[in-house]
Amino acid sequence: MSESGIVIINGQKYDASTGLPVRSEQKNSTTANVNAVNSALIHTKTQHSNTLNRKYVAKSKAQVAKQKSAAEKARLEQFKRRYAAAEAQAQAMRARIASKKRGVRLQPLAQGDIVSVKNQPNQDEEQPQQHTLAAKANQVVQSRKPVMKRHLTAKEMKQRDISAAFERIAENEAEAKKVKKEVGRVFTRRRLAGVLSGTLAILLLVGYLAYLNMPAISVRIAAMQSGVDVSYPSYKPIGYDMNSLATVKDERVAMIFSGESGQYTITQQKSSWDSSAVLSNYVKREWGNNYEVSKERGLTIYKHDGKAAWVNGGVFFVVDGPKSISDQIEKIAISM
Repeated sequence: MSESGIVIINGQKYDASTGLPVRSEQKNSTTANVNAVNSALIHTKTQHSNTLNRKYVAKSKAQVAKQKSAAEKARLEQFKRRYAAAEAQAQAMRARIASKKRGVRLQPLAQGDIVSVKNQPNQDEEQPQQHTLAAKANQVVQSRKPVMKRHLTAKEMKQRDISAAFERIAENEAEAKKVKKEVGRVFTRRRLAGVLSGTLAILLLVGYLAYLNMPAISVRIAAMQSGVDVSYPSYKPIGYDMNSLATVKDERVAMIFSGESGQYTITQQKSSWDSSAVLSNYVKREWGNNYEVSKERGLTIYKHDGKAAWVNGGVFFVVDGPKSISDQIEKIAISM
């Protein structure tokens, strides 16, 4: 190597042809030669790099094998995805056919159980380049593919059946409560109707009894109004009944009994007379000497053609009726 081919940069000598630092034995080159070389380098044109472009360098067998392996792996993954989609679609079709034959209705799954057939490609893998039209066609096909649903496992089916059973139980309980409430309403209505019917029956019975006892009730009312201890006869001639309420006039209480043969009246008033006073003050004045006297159970009864008079317990009694009851006046007097 000649000294003219040396270049000094920052105190270091370099070979101008190779660009490598010179060896130690070349350090004793003269300054003149260095300056000459530097002058030659300054006035020399820049040379193009002789480094090869990797773009146009032939690939090694290992690189080619690696690219082929990645492409084959991508095609294999794509085949697996298409096979899985076709298998899932066929399995769903078989399940629908089986359900129609067996009469089984598949329940829809929750949103979280839906599994899309389309798998996301691995970002780390080198994806094969597709033509633009092919990519669009694949997108359309993928968009038209139905979303498949996976089949329920035994555990999920058991949980679904248990949930359905609890729902049926809740519905049955609600229906039972509704029926019970309706039955309660019907029972309440019937009970209310029964109470009203019973009350009405009681009122009718009380009214009927009051109607039957009205004469005696009117006698009690008349007794309070007149101050007379009025008595109601427990015996009445056959065919006679009290046809009106007891009336009070001039401190006298009158009761009228009617029948087919006519009617008779019983009058009661306070009196201090005895039997002798009745005879002298009433019988002889009204009937003269035309009367009959009968004594029954301590009572002295004066009679005249269906009329009678007697006194008992400070009450003066007078009966005024038809002649047909003359033989029954004693019974009337005794019953009072």
